[in-house]
Amino acid sequence: MIRSVSRYGKSFQKLFAHKRQMFEDNDKMLINAERLMALYQLQPPRSNCKICDLSIDGLSAKICHGKSKIEYTQCTHCGHLNGLHQDTNLYMNTIYREAGGEAYGQNYKPMAQSDFDSRVNDIYLPKAQFLIEIAPMIKDSGVFLDIGCGTGHFASALLSMGLKSVIGVDVSSTQISIARELVAGANFSVVEPDDIGDFIGLIQPRFVSLVGVLEHLQDPAKILDQIRNCKSVEVVFLSVPMYSLTVLIEAAFVNVFPRQLSGGHTHLFTQQSLDYASQEILNFDIAGDWWFGTDAIDLYRALLVNLGQSQPFAQLELKRLMGSVLDELQLVFDQAKLCSEVHRVLTRRLSPAVE
Repeated sequence: MIRSVSRYGKSFQKLFAHKRQMFEDNDKMLINAERLMALYQLQPPRSNCKICDLSIDGLSAKICHGKSKIEYTQCTHCGHLNGLHQDTNLYMNTIYREAGGEAYGQNYKPMAQSDFDSRVNDIYLPKAQFLIEIAPMIKDSGVFLDIGCGTGHFASALLSMGLKSVIGVDVSSTQISIARELVAGANFSVVEPDDIGDFIGLIQPRFVSLVGVLEHLQDPAKILDQIRNCKSVEVVFLSVPMYSLTVLIEAAFVNVFPRQLSGGHTHLFTQQSLDYASQEILNFDIAGDWWFGTDAIDLYRALLVNLGQSQPFAQLELKRLMGSVLDELQLVFDQAKLCSEVHRVLTRRLSPAVE
């Protein structure tokens, strides 16, 4: 068993410029989120957990989310937070495939190369640096496959760290077109989730990443199993949103754009379900975790939105009293592993020696 490394905390100061839209365009973003939640609520009920596939029928402990009061429940076997509706093909097509996924892709489309590069440096380069710190063999030869690459931010960060063979795949043709335009040196392709297993088998990657991807998939366990069965894969990098304080903030403030349970996030990981996915489905060892989040920022944002223009002095007081200590507040949640996100580096388990 290898020794696992843990890191905690990430300053929000550099990220604020890239997250400003959530503060300034709350109403617009909320309307789109509510449209997707209303569509999700029309889908058939879910009966099995998305991670362990055991029944979640009849569980009484539920969280109602958003104005639509969508119900979520936690699996009693693996701990995963499941939305109580199926993310059907109709639902997934509406989010990711209509007009080439343009509706979803516009949330990530940079205005200029400089904006793209700034986002890479502030958000994605620290992820790549952490990955290589934990698994330095990443810089050796071998194909690196970034599944759900979006517009290519993480692929760009990997290239800047010296990697030579980076392949990115995504379901959205719009986002792949943007990636091809803005990232030189990587190969990008449109690949459907149903075809990803064959694609992995074809290119035989040594390293695989899923950055902000598993929470969007209809069948996350299936793709993890396909990665496990590809014996060339030595390292897997996951980045997932977690069931944390932010979810409860979103349940309390239904007039604030929800980050965790919106935009196709029909389920969320807990530490228990992430461990289950890592060790029971993938059967990989946990080499390193980076626990961090935006729970304090999300509370701050919810309070600012609700104070609104009607109480400008109260808004100023909130900024004075809370604005300067957000990173310190968040670190408390991070160190307790109660935060909204985690990066995880996983390495393939060595087969026991045969005597």
